Amino acid sequence: MPGQKAGADLGNCRLKQTVMQSTACQCVRNSGFAVASRVSVGTLFSVLFLLPARAQISGGPSTLVGSFELQIVQFAVFAGAMSFAILAAFWMIRERARSAEKNRALSLSISDMKARQDRDAALLMVQDQRILLWSGKNAEPELLGSLPGGIGAPAKIGKFMAFGTWLCAESAVIFEKSVSRLRENAESFDLTITTKGGGVIEAQGRTTGALAFVRFTPLSGDRAALANLEMEHARLLNTFDTVQALFEAIKMPVWLRDQAGRLVWANTAYAQAVDARDGIDAVDKDISLLDQKERDEVAAAHREKIVFTSKMPAVVAGDRKMLDVVNIQLAHGGAGIATDMTEIEQAQIQLKKTVDSHARTLDQLETPVAIFNAARHLEFYNSAFQQLWDIDAVFLHSEPDQDALLNHLRTERKLPEQPDWRKWKEELFKVYHQVEPSENWWHLPDGRTLRVFANPHPHGGVTWIFENLTDQLNLESRYNALIRVQGETLDHLSEAVAVFGSDGRLRLSNPAFKILCGLDPKLVEDGTHISSIVAHCGKSDRAKQTWENLQTAITGLIDERGTISGRMKAPDEQFIDYALTPLPNGQSMLTLVDVSASVKV
Repeated sequence: MPGQKAGADLGNCRLKQTVMQSTACQCVRNSGFAVASRVSVGTLFSVLFLLPARAQISGGPSTLVGSFELQIVQFAVFAGAMSFAILAAFWMIRERARSAEKNRALSLSISDMKARQDRDAALLMVQDQRILLWSGKNAEPELLGSLPGGIGAPAKIGKFMAFGTWLCAESAVIFEKSVSRLRENAESFDLTITTKGGGVIEAQGRTTGALAFVRFTPLSGDRAALANLEMEHARLLNTFDTVQALFEAIKMPVWLRDQAGRLVWANTAYAQAVDARDGIDAVDKDISLLDQKERDEVAAAHREKIVFTSKMPAVVAGDRKMLDVVNIQLAHGGAGIATDMTEIEQAQIQLKKTVDSHARTLDQLETPVAIFNAARHLEFYNSAFQQLWDIDAVFLHSEPDQDALLNHLRTERKLPEQPDWRKWKEELFKVYHQVEPSENWWHLPDGRTLRVFANPHPHGGVTWIFENLTDQLNLESRYNALIRVQGETLDHLSEAVAVFGSDGRLRLSNPAFKILCGLDPKLVEDGTHISSIVAHCGKSDRAKQTWENLQTAITGLIDERGTISGRMKAPDEQFIDYALTPLPNGQSMLTLVDVSASVKV
């Protein structure tokens, strides 16, 4: 019936809206009653008025119902409608009472839920914990509660989410990875993290449905101490794993021994050195890298000191090697590492032989050489250096520094006098901080002149070379004086003189040569070839033949050269006597004399 359907709709509506207020339920109930009343009245009027009309439309006068019968039908319908309305009114009254009871129950439930909500909010907002939660994967995080100020956690959510700014680096990395796995894969976690301020926090990550949250609880007292111990233990384990991986990767044997001296760990290089399968096999067999004699030496040394360092021979993979052994011994055990020094030892031996060979070679030189190290101490000197300065060998063997050596030479008045002795030495010692070599000239009080070269070493130190140029300068001075005398003599000779090199180019000539041959000034410059002079002077046939012969004699490769002389007639009726004299180093000197007057006489 329509009234029953309306009541059912009202019941469904009440079931769906259990959390609504009682006023809302009352509005729904009044609406259902109005609907039921309207439906009953509509039905009554339809039966009373539409039935006669239908009868009139469908049939004629013969089919019409009598007025008495119609009144009976109308009365019956009216009575049924009234009965239905009364029943509906009773039903609505009963439902209204039931709805009021449910409204009271819902009001009590809402009050209870609000009380529990206030209690939960009070529990979440306590000062000793903080909860970070996400309502969904794409939801913004919410922050509840607070932590003590001494922990060092920011209060604002923006700064709090930047975990790397207030957590230690290692804790921040581990925590962020755990949070990512919590939100993506619903993986719970329990971590102990530390802040940059030294606080210790326990972080618990959990999920429930689409909700993910992390609870932060500060630790103190014994729990904080235990957490610190656990983190320190984890850090030590990580450090040990890292060091162990490093020792496994290096090519040097590394081993650990217990308090009794038994091998407890060895790396791969150690196993290869003792011909074991691996480190575990070497530990099981307790194979030692060193011989018994060397082990006794190490044990004796550890009675006096903790650290032992020495070069020791050992058989490594079947070959005799020289190892640089470093071993430590503590109360709980010991450890050691061995470095193969065989190639270095061989290189040092070869280097020593090379240095000795160079020292013997330098000692045979007549040039004084002295080598000072980076600390300016004398490391090497040759015999020429000792003879140059006439210094006692005992003093030189004491490896004096260069400052003391210079002071000694100054006291013996063997160095040039300097206006500012300190400044002169500072300028001299600047070469120890330079890369390029330097050169100085020393004019000694005894008249000798030295050219001093200072060559800095790449790894420190300087090699000093003293070149005595006294004799060379004297020879050069005498030579220059001789050249000037010869030049003046040639310039004032009446004979023409020209000197040609082995390549036929002019090396020297006097003014008479240019005048006699009538040469242009450019033709008497140094480097002019004899062919240019021949082309200018050999204009007549006889003169041309003579000059070509002279050219051949000057430039020709003849094993035995001799003097060539003769007389030639110049184009201007001049008679010239010539003579070509060979000189050392393939040079030739040509002399020309004008004898025209004598020939005419």
